[in-house]
Amino acid sequence: MKEMLRTLLYANQTEQAAEILNQLLPIIPEDLELIWIRQEFIRRTRS
Repeated sequence: MKEMLRTLLYANQTEQAAEILNQLLPIIPEDLELIWIRQEFIRRTRS
């Protein structure tokens, strides 16, 4: 699932990535890799 998130993010498919991320973060909020992906998502959507 995390690999799919990265793939979507780097393909600039942020809406799909956001949906998955918003489902996974409440389930495993302390996962460092998900936190990193979320930060990268925020960086990409702000620019």
